[in-house]
Amino acid sequence: MDSDDSSSSYEIGRAGKRARCEEEEEEEEEEEGDDDGELATDRLSHLPKPLIYQILSLLDTKSAVQTCVLSRMWRCAWKYVPFLSFRRDSFEQYSSFQMYVEEVLSLRFPESVCTVSYIDNERLAERRESLFVKVVRYALSHGAQHLDMDLNNKSGVFKSCCFSNLFGTVSNCDLRTLKLQRVKIEIGFDVSGFRMLTDLNLEQCPLVSEVEGEVDPFSGFPCLKNLVLTECIHSDFVFREDKRSFKISGPQLLTLELDCLMAMRMEICAPKLESFKVGHDLQFLNFANLSIPSLVHAHLRLCDGEPSREDNKKQILQRLISMFQGFNNATSLKLDYQTVQVLSNIDFEFLERQPSPFTKLKSLIVEALSIPHALLDYLLKGSSSMKPNVEYGYGQCRAMNNNSSDLGEGIKRNREEEDDITSTDRLSHLQRFVINSILSFLDPRSAVQTSVLSRAWRCAWKYVPVLNFRRDSFDKYSSFLHYADRVLSLRFRLDVDTVSYIDDDRTILPFSNVVKYDLSHEAQHLVIDLLNGESMFYSFRFCYLFGTDLNCNLKTLKLRRVSLDTKCDFSGFRMLTDLTLEQSFLISVEDEDVDPFSGFPCLKNLVLTQCLHSDFGNLSSKRSFKISGSQLVNLKLDRLLPTRIEICAPELKFFTLVHDLEFLNFSNLSIPSLVHADIRVSDEEKSMAIKKELKMQRLISFFQGLNSLTSLKLDNYSIQVLSNIDTEFLEQQTSPFTKLESLMVGAVTVRSALLHYFLKGSSSMTPKVEYGYV
Repeated sequence: MDSDDSSSSYEIGRAGKRARCEEEEEEEEEEEGDDDGELATDRLSHLPKPLIYQILSLLDTKSAVQTCVLSRMWRCAWKYVPFLSFRRDSFEQYSSFQMYVEEVLSLRFPESVCTVSYIDNERLAERRESLFVKVVRYALSHGAQHLDMDLNNKSGVFKSCCFSNLFGTVSNCDLRTLKLQRVKIEIGFDVSGFRMLTDLNLEQCPLVSEVEGEVDPFSGFPCLKNLVLTECIHSDFVFREDKRSFKISGPQLLTLELDCLMAMRMEICAPKLESFKVGHDLQFLNFANLSIPSLVHAHLRLCDGEPSREDNKKQILQRLISMFQGFNNATSLKLDYQTVQVLSNIDFEFLERQPSPFTKLKSLIVEALSIPHALLDYLLKGSSSMKPNVEYGYGQCRAMNNNSSDLGEGIKRNREEEDDITSTDRLSHLQRFVINSILSFLDPRSAVQTSVLSRAWRCAWKYVPVLNFRRDSFDKYSSFLHYADRVLSLRFRLDVDTVSYIDDDRTILPFSNVVKYDLSHEAQHLVIDLLNGESMFYSFRFCYLFGTDLNCNLKTLKLRRVSLDTKCDFSGFRMLTDLTLEQSFLISVEDEDVDPFSGFPCLKNLVLTQCLHSDFGNLSSKRSFKISGSQLVNLKLDRLLPTRIEICAPELKFFTLVHDLEFLNFSNLSIPSLVHADIRVSDEEKSMAIKKELKMQRLISFFQGLNSLTSLKLDNYSIQVLSNIDTEFLEQQTSPFTKLESLMVGAVTVRSALLHYFLKGSSSMTPKVEYGYV
């Protein structure tokens, strides 16, 4: 009875509060009706309420709430809006964001919602998960039809929250559109409650099969019509298990888009599928079966990120032909620019012997100004249509003939006569090396554009020792490709100092040319940033970028999204002192010990950020990932994920570690010269596989390897993790920090037992302790 009384009183309170808001709105309307001047100025308030709610739906929830200060009529308007949008980046502190979300959900009138959007970039999974679970449960309980959860946590695909934790056991929901990013999907989870879902979009989601049997994750959505999978990876692909296929089936599926879906084998069974879009690397393209009899339109975006060896080319070609055979009912085929390039490398004699599967083809669209005759004949010869329509250059390459590049325009314009500038243009009379230094601060595109200033500047850009190529400064990829080739060909044959290359495309050709130019012109600094929007599994091999016979003068090398074979020969990098790898895949094929950086004889600074070793997740592996360097002075490991780590660096003085306690496993630390360590450890996932005691033992063992340091820095997250250690266990441990002179902690207070553990072994009388340095 008490619970019934309390719930009924709660409802009465809500109803009374709502009635008061309506009365205030009516009073406000009456007052405004008597005032002709205000009626003439405030027309927005006199719009029909449904229209006002629709206008507020175009704002994010924070802006909609702020309209409550306009007048009494607007005080409660935001509470009726059927659209909720929560963005973590609009708040400086996470606690403020959490309080804001909870207040909105509690104060909003219990009307149904239509759309809920949630974007969160917080790293700590424990405190994040409870909040966005509340948002999801609120959306489901209030009849939401559209839900967008963007968990942009920047902690890699392995730090994903589980689908089951978010949605629980959903018995019956009204969702029609669901978009998830960085959410772990457990294949086999009961999704029968999503009976009305028609649109599903998964981005950067690991698809985990924890049980044996068929993998068919989307068959449980009976009304699914549109499916998009972007940068998703199946667990079988991580462990290279090739025993079963990843099946995509849907009796009502109409549209399917697969963009870099990483699975060992794929099957598609969709009898009503009409539109199919594939973005994939030839190396991982493997469709075991395509049962799509109603297919109308197919769009292919293929690339060959790693040039195939001769023994693999035949197998890849057979898989490609097999996929084309599955498209036999398509009436429209669209090939992008990179796909045309890839298909142009096929053995045409083999292609001529193959029957064309496109028997119903009526329209062929290619993003190229030309296509090899043998390839065109293969695509068209099987069509029953008398003359299929062929459209060339529908997209990026169309600009190649219509628009000249910035470089060509600059060279044409600089031939015009300029005015007499000797009395006003002092910049042109600077010495050549000063002008080169000024132009070095510009990207080459802007530097080239200075050629129109005068004849004195016509060739100045050709001497600049710094080259900075950015793909995002061009609307069309073909223009960027043409521009880069022209810059490299027209530039004077002088040595370069620094080359930077940032690209979001998925082909190896342009930046391999830049790398070759860089090495042949004695460059000392090279930055390759492949912002291709793909996961680290879709990366380009180091050996294909740099070749094997290498003897270069590089001193600084920074690479992103590159696959590094740990057995590569690095002896050609005899002068390299600084190496940075970010979001790269470290591959070890053989069973021997892994020591990839010992081949750099002069390496002094090493940074590994969000890199993944191929042994990660393989519990049966007995080898360690070793980092050794006789000259190594500075080392930073930011979420490096092997199974075990060893460090052997006798000259190492500075060590920075950013890691999750779940995967912290240092089997050996040989760093006798260590002076300063910066430790940032978090415990984002509570796994049942690793007990708390084992985690603490590994952490204590790691601290014992830091026994020679004099300065230690611990952030706030590390203090929180260490505060969970049992006090008795901590008091029994011998402090390894015998030389500690300075301790910096990112917290206002530290447990006395924990502080005593760090300081009790120090030979210094009074080690300096600094609190709250953040």
